[in-house]
Amino acid sequence: AILMNSAMQLERSRHLNAAPYERSGLRKGYANGNKPKTMNTRVGEVQLAIPQTRGTDFYPQSMEISDDWEGSGRKYLMD
Repeated sequence: AILMNSAMQLERSRHLNAAPYERSGLRKGYANGNKPKTMNTRVGEVQLAIPQTRGTDFYPQSMEISDDWEGSGRKYLMD
């Protein structure tokens, strides 16, 4: 869960063109907290914090992959 949460935070920073609390003329929006999500896996439930944005549409690509976690998405992340 820690790895996925960190990856999603980094992905949001790249999407916004700014790190948290960074002032930038290239910024495309603002970080707006996290939304909890539970992902079911074969080894149990994993609690994730999905980053939210304000002023721009954002959904982590890693979550699009993990929505199929038990299938090809898991293989993709492990490669």
